Amino acid sequence: GFISNPNYGPMTSFFATTAYNLFLTGNISSAIVNLSAVPLLSGPLLVGVYGFRKSNAALLRAMRIAKPSIKDWNSDTQTFEPAWIKDPKYASLVEGLDAMGQREHTMQREILEGSRQRAQDYDALGAKAMNLASLPFTEAEKYSRATTAIAAYELAKAEGKSDAKAVEEAVKLTMDVHTSGMAAEGPSLMQGNFGRVMFTFKSFIWNSAVITAMATNNALRGETAEIRSIARKQVLGIYGM
Repeated sequence: GFISNPNYGPMTSFFATTAYNLFLTGNISSAIVNLSAVPLLSGPLLVGVYGFRKSNAALLRAMRIAKPSIKDWNSDTQTFEPAWIKDPKYASLVEGLDAMGQREHTMQREILEGSRQRAQDYDALGAKAMNLASLPFTEAEKYSRATTAIAAYELAKAEGKSDAKAVEEAVKLTMDVHTSGMAAEGPSLMQGNFGRVMFTFKSFIWNSAVITAMATNNALRGETAEIRSIARKQVLGIYGM
């Protein structure tokens, strides 16, 4: 029932939304911190597989491609729609990201829409104001996901991998770095009332710790010498950054 319709009781929604408003709504510094996932995790994880020069060139290129501009603003949806999502070159990547909720799903949607139970809750003046106030953090999150996905996709394609394989790798890396974004896909501890309030905002740091621990384990006990070599570069890159 929760997975088909993830929602919470009034008190849980109140505390989760209040925490969101206190720490993230309109917060420029939180948005900047959100962007740090790209150099801290995306970069090192890609460097381990594709090398320093190729990975950094791809990330810089992806940062330019993913960047929205004022002309990309859609007043109907109150979101930016950057040009890359309409580029036929990335059609399969957009489809793959959307299939897993990795392009549009954000912390804002997870918290605010989880607390909205009626149709009026989505169209009210307060809801529209909250959406606008959430723009800094929300757009930073979407931009980070897009940058990671585009860089991983282009690196895989440059290595001669099939389009389907490149999309698969890009989506996986995006979820590894930026989390699935949805409590319904997270640990069971985060799906109850207590977990919703206490752990939703910790999902990124928990995810980062797990990714780093897995890379460390592979660096020491990887199945092959190649896996151990890749993992060592990733761990060094993470801690180096």
